[in-house]
Amino acid sequence: MRDGTAPPSPISLPIIAAGLFCLLGSSALLATPWYPLAIAPVALVFVFFQLLRRPAAGLYLIVFLMPFGAYRTLGGPLSFIKVHWVIAALMLAIVLLELPLRRGNAARLGFRLWPWLAIFLGVNLLAFYLSPFPATGADTVLRLLLGYLFIALVLYFLTDAGFRQRLPQVIVLSVGLSALLALIGFLFKVEFFAADAVEGDFTRGTGGTTWASSLSQMIIFAFPLLLHRLLHPAGPRQRLFQLIGLFVLLGGMVTTFSRGGAMILTLITLLSLWQYRSRLRARHLGLLLSTAALFVAVLLALTPATYWERQRSLASGEDQSIGRRQSYLRVGLDAFLQQPLIGHGPGAFRDIYADSAYARMYQKEDQTLRRFAHNTYLEVLVGSGVSGLALFLLLLLLAWRNFQKAKRLFDEAGNRCMATLAGSYQLSFLSVCLYFFLASGLDNKYFLLSLPLSQVALNLARTEKAGVAPA
Repeated sequence: MRDGTAPPSPISLPIIAAGLFCLLGSSALLATPWYPLAIAPVALVFVFFQLLRRPAAGLYLIVFLMPFGAYRTLGGPLSFIKVHWVIAALMLAIVLLELPLRRGNAARLGFRLWPWLAIFLGVNLLAFYLSPFPATGADTVLRLLLGYLFIALVLYFLTDAGFRQRLPQVIVLSVGLSALLALIGFLFKVEFFAADAVEGDFTRGTGGTTWASSLSQMIIFAFPLLLHRLLHPAGPRQRLFQLIGLFVLLGGMVTTFSRGGAMILTLITLLSLWQYRSRLRARHLGLLLSTAALFVAVLLALTPATYWERQRSLASGEDQSIGRRQSYLRVGLDAFLQQPLIGHGPGAFRDIYADSAYARMYQKEDQTLRRFAHNTYLEVLVGSGVSGLALFLLLLLLAWRNFQKAKRLFDEAGNRCMATLAGSYQLSFLSVCLYFFLASGLDNKYFLLSLPLSQVALNLARTEKAGVAPA
C-alpha cells in the first residue's frame, strides 16, 4: 500500500545533495586545524548555484583571472588549489548536468579542430610512453588534457553576444588592471606588482602575473581588441575610457622591459593600422598624425632611460640572455637529431638541458638547472619530434584560416564592424604565435582561448552570411 508520499522532484535532488555536501564538508573541516575553512563548502555551493543561473559568468571570470597568475591560489592549506580550477570544475559539472537533459546543447561543442587535437594528443601520448622522463611527460600531458577541457568550456558557454561584446571587454579590462598594477609597482617600488631584474639594477613591472614577459604577452594580446573598441565606441565616454586604457597598456608594456615584446607590439600595431586603412580619409590624416605625434611624445617623455638601455642591449655582446637562448637552440636541435620522428617525450627539453654543460654555464643563482626552451616550437620539436611539430603547426594554420574566412564572410555580409572584430581576434592570436618564439607554453591561456574563438567567429560569420539572425 502506498503511503501517499511523493518522491523528490528532479529539481530538489541537487538542492538536497548540496545541503548534505555543506553539512558533511563543514563538519569535517571543523574537526581539523583548518576550521576557518568550514565556510568553504557553503561558499562553493553558493557559487555553483550562481553559475547555474549565469553559466557564462564562470567563463568570463576565468578569462578575467588570466592576467593575475600570482594571486589565483586559495592560500593556506589549500594553496595547491587555484581559483580558476575550481570555477572550471563547477562549469564542467553544469555541462554534465545539462547534456542529458538538453541533448541539443551538444552541438555547441562542434569544432573542426577536434580530430587534429586528438591526433596531436595521440602523438604526445606515444612520445610519453617511449620517454625516459615519465614524470615530466605525465605533467605535460595532464596540462594538455586540461587545456582541451578549457577549449570545450569556451565552445559550450561562449554566446554570440559574449563574442561580440563581453569577452573583449573582459580581456581589455583584466589586462588593463594588471598593467596598471605594473605601473604602480614600477613607479612606487611595490614588490607585489614588480620584480627586480636578474641582470641590471632596474625594476620590471609584473602586475598580477608572475613574470614580466608574461604581462607583456598579455598586453599585446589585448592591444588589437582595445583598438577595435576605441574605433567602435558606444559613445564619447567609452572612447575616452579606451584612450586612457591605451596609455595604461603601453605604460605597462614599458615597465616590463620586454625587448621581444616591444618588437612584436610594433608589428601588431602596424598590422592593426593596415586593417583600419579603409577608415582613413585625407581629412583625417592630419589629425591622426598630430595625435600620434603627441601620443608618442608623451610616451617618450615618460619612458625611463633604463628602458632604452635595455633595448640597445640586444646589440651588445655583454647580454647573457642572448647566449642563453642560443644555448637552448643548440641543445634542442641536438636532441631533435637524436630522436627526430617522435621526440624524447612531452616537456623533455627541461630534463635534457639540465644535463648539458650550458645549464651549469648559464645557471642563475638559486634557480634550477631545468630550464624551459623559451620557444614553444622548439619544446614541441624536442618533445614529440617532427610529427608533433607538424600537427601543432597545422592547428595554428587551421585556426588562422578560420579567422580569415570569418573576416571574408562578414565583409561579404556587409558587416564591417564584425569583420574588423574577427580581424582583431586574429591579430591577438598572431601575437601569441609570435610570442611562442620567445616563451614556452602549450598551456598558454590565450592560445587555448584563441582556438575555439576561431570556430565561434566562423560560425557567426556563416550565420550572418546566410541572413539568419543569431541566437
